[in-house]
Amino acid sequence: MQDFKRIGYRGFAFIVNRTHGMLLLECTRKIKKGPHFQLPGGHIDDLDFDAAVTNCGVNASTNDVLLEAGKMGTAREIYEETGIDLRFDLNRLVPVPLRLGQEHNSGTQLNCELKRRLYFYVDVKYSDFLCGNENNLTSPLGDGDINLKLKLSSEHSGFSFEQTLNESANKIKKHSGGFGTKALLLVMESQTEKKLASNITGHTSEEENEVLDLIPKRQTMSLFSCFQNCWNVE
Repeated sequence: MQDFKRIGYRGFAFIVNRTHGMLLLECTRKIKKGPHFQLPGGHIDDLDFDAAVTNCGVNASTNDVLLEAGKMGTAREIYEETGIDLRFDLNRLVPVPLRLGQEHNSGTQLNCELKRRLYFYVDVKYSDFLCGNENNLTSPLGDGDINLKLKLSSEHSGFSFEQTLNESANKIKKHSGGFGTKALLLVMESQTEKKLASNITGHTSEEENEVLDLIPKRQTMSLFSCFQNCWNVE
């Protein structure tokens, strides 16, 4: 089996509340980058891989172990950075399909993988957020819902929600080498191509232009339609 520990993988999450939008963490403590937003997530640790091997069994495929470790590491990072605890409910981390025609993992690369970074979708509800008046809980920036509180790590100074794909992609450009932005654009592109392939089936070439007009462009596709396939995965 591949030596995952030596390679160094990371896991990140597109965390979305269907009312408020995508959860982004504000970071103001990295002087070289300046204030910027980040996706929750980080390094997948050696212990995550050890636990994944145990959970998956000795006969598990390389991809199965990597995916399990990715979920474990991402859930741990989400908990450390936000207080949202998914560590015992890993099925809620849904692998995000970045490439059309590869809904399942095949070959040597997971479909949710981009440059050794794994991306997951998480649908969060009000009950996932923290409540109470403790001093260490933070409310969202701006005019956000003050009831949606998080316990942020020392690396982060705040958080906000973004409802548009363009702004979400733009705000995280400085994070993790810009690969989060690239992954989000791939998701948008994949969904657009899938809708095109679905809609033109049975149409004549003369009708294709009309179909194209109905397909949401990458710039205007809603946050929720972008991840609609992830909603269908239990």
